[in-house]
Amino acid sequence: MGTGSGILALAAWKLWSAPVLAVDNDDEAVRVTERHAAMNGVTLGKGCLLAVCGDGFKTPAVDSHKPYELIIMNILAGPVIEMAPEAVRVLDENGYVILSGMLKEQADLVTSAYEGLGLTLTGRYDLGDWTALALQKRL
Repeated sequence: MGTGSGILALAAWKLWSAPVLAVDNDDEAVRVTERHAAMNGVTLGKGCLLAVCGDGFKTPAVDSHKPYELIIMNILAGPVIEMAPEAVRVLDENGYVILSGMLKEQADLVTSAYEGLGLTLTGRYDLGDWTALALQKRL
């Protein structure tokens, strides 16, 4: 979610060879993702890497491909918190969310938002001023 240049989507596809849906609210980010996919030999389309423009988790393609075993978001803390209920809604019953793009001092607030929706923090990774969080949904 928030594909940007597509680097995380491409890495996920290369690592696991599993279908990846990359969503961004900027048409240019989708075009850049598709260009980077072509440059790196990643097949575009359903069943491979599908890049679409839309409004986050409200994008129709998100619902048509749910549930997700893994959701990766590299977005600022505010939007990540706002999207928490929708992310949890489309997450598989034992799925993971990896969140990055937040400052260390924002990590506890982000963690609380997701834990309040039933996810469990499984890892926190600090690098300089930045933090990445891994959380799991457990039913």
